Amino acid sequence: MGGGAMEVDLTHGAVAAMSRLARGLRPVLQVVGAPASAGGTDRYRFLLSDGVHSQEGILVPSLDSLVRTGRLRDGTVIRVLDYVCNSVWSSLLSNLKWCKLSAH
Repeated sequence: MGGGAMEVDLTHGAVAAMSRLARGLRPVLQVVGAPASAGGTDRYRFLLSDGVHSQEGILVPSLDSLVRTGRLRDGTVIRVLDYVCNSVWSSLLSNLKWCKLSAH
């Protein structure tokens, strides 16, 4: 098919499972849109998609270099190794503790 795009199997349904506080998941998700500074802090906020649903996430400061070096940007596919979901202002935010970038 040509265009150089690599097809990736996202973990469909992972966003819903994460929002129900399911434990032990290691979903493959995609960053949608460019990560942005979270309210003038050094933390980055971004949208994660499982291909069906999306959820806002905040990257922990120890992983900020992934954004600064361009390794975490719009379209990046990641495997989430650990996360915490908090109910804030009637919406769910995922604070990603660790993530593994996909091999592409």
